[in-house]
Amino acid sequence: MHMFADVAVTEVIKESDSYFKVRDASGKVWNLPCLFCQGYEDRDAPSTGVLAVAPVAPTVAVHMAHNATQLTDQVTICTNGDEEVAAELKPLVSSLVASKFNVETRQIKRLIGNGLRDSITVEFVDGSSKEEKFLVHNPRASPRGPFVAQLGLATTPLGDIRAEAPFWQTSVPGVFAVGDCSTPYKVVPSAITSGCNAAVAASAEIQAAKFNRALGP
Repeated sequence: MHMFADVAVTEVIKESDSYFKVRDASGKVWNLPCLFCQGYEDRDAPSTGVLAVAPVAPTVAVHMAHNATQLTDQVTICTNGDEEVAAELKPLVSSLVASKFNVETRQIKRLIGNGLRDSITVEFVDGSSKEEKFLVHNPRASPRGPFVAQLGLATTPLGDIRAEAPFWQTSVPGVFAVGDCSTPYKVVPSAITSGCNAAVAASAEIQAAKFNRALGP
């Protein structure tokens, strides 16, 4: 969820390392939290979870846990029974505040949404379960539609279209990929920037091709 407001800002107040308030010209105060886009409505939860499963690397899982712990008392990092991931996570987590972070190594059977309580129950294969206010994950993404295969575009290990910054040219000349389909950072500002840069490059490429044809036999 992203929100834009055309207002004049008159004051920015830093209340903590992760919490800011912005006052606009009308006197309205805007709260600016993390997890960057949403999640602040679930603040002060007793416990939340992070899914440390592919394609999320252990270091990324710890980063997501850092973000989640700003909104909750404790974060459980679930490895879904992956012993290698658990082994990589434990030294990373051991340097953190012990009361805040926990590594859960049991295999997950299923996730159950609790509509009335607005939470998620993580059920493990051993029959036990744990309720979390929300789960943080970075799932593997892939562009919709068949055009990636049709055009033979190269992709990254995360499933995004491989395109080189700053102009986002793909592996196929004349084809540019911008926005969420070509980066793991799926946020509006990045999409706008890549689209602008690719438009400049596409225009320049068209003009260059036209000019070269004009000089040909």
